[in-house]
Amino acid sequence: ADVGSVFGNFVLDGDDVSKKDVVNAFMFGDGAGAIILRGFDPDDEEIFGMEVEYANCRSVGPGIKPGFWMPAGGCIEPFSAEALEGNGTYFAHDFRKVLEHGPELYLTSFLETSKALGLGWHDFDVIVPHQANGKIKELCQDRGFDPEKVFINFDTYGNCANASTFMCLSQITEQDNINEGDRIFLVGAESTKWLWGSIVLKYYPLFRDKNDNKERTVKKEIST
Repeated sequence: ADVGSVFGNFVLDGDDVSKKDVVNAFMFGDGAGAIILRGFDPDDEEIFGMEVEYANCRSVGPGIKPGFWMPAGGCIEPFSAEALEGNGTYFAHDFRKVLEHGPELYLTSFLETSKALGLGWHDFDVIVPHQANGKIKELCQDRGFDPEKVFINFDTYGNCANASTFMCLSQITEQDNINEGDRIFLVGAESTKWLWGSIVLKYYPLFRDKNDNKERTVKKEIST
């Protein structure tokens, strides 16, 4: 299982939020999620759940100063009382650099993934970008993606960091607006090291008969 979570939000932690960190407090949300991976042989068993069709990650950031970082707490500037009293433990943003290089992460992820699979943007049925801010859907549209295919939950939950992807997947399956064989394109972008990542999933229902969920669960437990 892979798990994502973040460090707090303004609603729950408002009394403890410093004015120095108020932007991040408003933007970030609390979230966590997990996925379970298993191997299967399509010739021997029925596929259910989501098939990982492709996965990749890279960095475009060598030599580029981070766009989002915490000054203290690492090997360059270890945590100390002085850092705590100053600004060292508050996240810092280089907004202009993020605006300059951020879109490149999404575009590079898409181009590399499309090239590897021999697909175009129209071949993806649902696109789940990193929920960095409320402008991501516009960014995707500017890059040629069909906005109707872009799944966003930032307006509801804020930026839940790497938990956002799992939350989006959960919502997509719960809303039941996806068909068997549809491709879901997950786009990750991260401005601390200027990383991008992509995962392409092929959707298959977890249960072939939704009225038989309990029976199938019992059978699986017995078989294990």
